[in-house]
This record gives sequence, C-alpha cells and structure tokens, in this order.
Amino acid sequence: ITEYSSLQSQFTTQIELIKDKLTWNNDFTFRRGRQDWNWYRTKYQIGYGPGDVREQGDNRAYRSNAIENYYVFNSYMKFNQKFGNDHDLSVTAGFNQEHNRYNSFSAERLNVISASLPTIALATGDQYVNEDISEWAVRGLFYRLNYIFKDRYIVEFNGRYDGSSKFPSDQRWGFFPSASVAWRVDEENFMSGLTDVFSQLKLRASIGSLGNQAI
Repeated sequence: ITEYSSLQSQFTTQIELIKDKLTWNNDFTFRRGRQDWNWYRTKYQIGYGPGDVREQGDNRAYRSNAIENYYVFNSYMKFNQKFGNDHDLSVTAGFNQEHNRYNSFSAERLNVISASLPTIALATGDQYVNEDISEWAVRGLFYRLNYIFKDRYIVEFNGRYDGSSKFPSDQRWGFFPSASVAWRVDEENFMSGLTDVFSQLKLRASIGSLGNQAI
C-alpha cells in the first residue's frame, strides 16, 4: 500500500513603482509532500496435497515514511518603456532562492506471525531500521534585456549568476549568459497576402549556457 499527499501554497505581491513602467514583483512558494509505504511478503506453499504443508521463502513486514519540503522565493523588477512608435525596451532583474529537504525513515522485521495480520509489531525475527536525509539549496541573480524594433526585429540578452550547495564552496558559483535574435517575418509588407496561411511566422537564433546541479 502506498499513500501520497501533497500541499502547496503560493503567495505573490506586485507593487507598481512607476505607473505602466516599473513594477516590483515577489512570490513565495511552499510545497510539502508526504509518502507512506506499507508492504509485506509471506512464504509460499510448495507442498502437494492437503497433508503436505511445506513452505518456501521468508515472510517479512516493511514500513517507511518520507517527507519532502520545498521552498522557492523570487523577487524581481520589471521595466517597460516605449520610445516613439518603433522602439520597445523591456528589462527584468531579480533574485531567486530555492531550498529542498528530504527525510525518510524505514523499518523492517522478519518472521511475521500471521499472514492475516502482517505488521512489524506481530513479527519475531531480525529487525532493521534505516534513515535517509538529503538537502540542497540554490541562490542566484538573473536579468533579461529585450529590445524590439518596429515589432519585427528582436534582440534579447539573458544571464544568471547562480550558486548551488551541491558543490564545494570555492567552486559553487557560475555565470551563465545567453543571447538571441529574432525576426517576425509575418510583420513584413511582403507577407500581407499570406495572413490566412501564417498566423505568425518568426525566425529565431540563440546561443547560451545554463548551469546544471543534477549530480
């Protein structure tokens, strides 16, 4: 039998510092998951006929419980500005932090007395316990700079400066930039006759790097 339950809550705020131009955004997310395992194994009969009660294998009961807590906090500012009819500028910069902790405990015991009541409390054999704890955290700064000319030509720069607790303190941080250019072909005059064919047509090229803590 496996049971799993999860609870997640998110809180957000947005403060407009300059009307229609500059906003300060914050969000906090909390997720708590809990999982219970409860299983048992019994011996199986290998005898032939009513009088042959031979059995093979072993019987045991197992029980475990795991809890995982995950926290995320983001705080960032967004700036938007239009210059004339042809120029659009958008800038985002902020802070990100995540923390995860996993804790599990298990117990197992052999020689269950009754197959109809297969629990650890009703077992007489060797018993084993185990505990598993893992924890990690990340913290970083990020930015995005986006410029659009005449709703057709787009240039964007992104960057993150991230640190992970999974690495040694002197090798924990790294900078990961990226850049892209795009062309909204469907906004060109020569595409006016193809609006029924293409709702949107954009060509995009990008290059960059991202950090990886999946080790």
